[in-house]
Amino acid sequence: VPWVWRLDVLIRMIRSGPIYIRVMALNALSTYLTDLWKTSQSRLDEQTIQLVGHVGEILDTELVEYILGPSCHPEIIVSSASIVGYLVLSHTRTEHLLDRLWTSIDCSQDHRVTDALARVIDSAISIFQQEELALLCAKFELLQTSRFSPVVRSLWQSLIQEMVNKAQLGNRALTSQPFLSALRILR
Repeated sequence: VPWVWRLDVLIRMIRSGPIYIRVMALNALSTYLTDLWKTSQSRLDEQTIQLVGHVGEILDTELVEYILGPSCHPEIIVSSASIVGYLVLSHTRTEHLLDRLWTSIDCSQDHRVTDALARVIDSAISIFQQEELALLCAKFELLQTSRFSPVVRSLWQSLIQEMVNKAQLGNRALTSQPFLSALRILR
């Protein structure tokens, strides 16, 4: 199947080689995933839905650990935002994805990596479901206050705003997590 070959080649290029080759491969993969997602939304047949899920599983098992790792180059992380978006939209182990992102934010010794990861989450914040936003909000409660860089603080503000927006759109009450998170930050 040609898409398996294409995906395999792009993943190998992203994981090794000079930085400009990695970024080029990430951009090609992002374009491919965008086209695949658009096609899947126009053709809702069983085969296309299975393809979207299968591609998400391949990305999750072969690429996520690398591009969201605490030692990955910040430029690679930022360039992978559409891959993270694809995984969220295709509902491919989103909780695992959030855990991986948060572990890298919490463990990275390089503030540039932390900021890049926060930017990636912030760019995808509007496509998360309410439950996923609550899970992400709970993770902020465990973050050391010294790790709150301006970019991480901006992510927190976007997260709280998105939770409020989704609660209003769904005509639901907001959970207590954003309030508890805000209290912790204020202390």
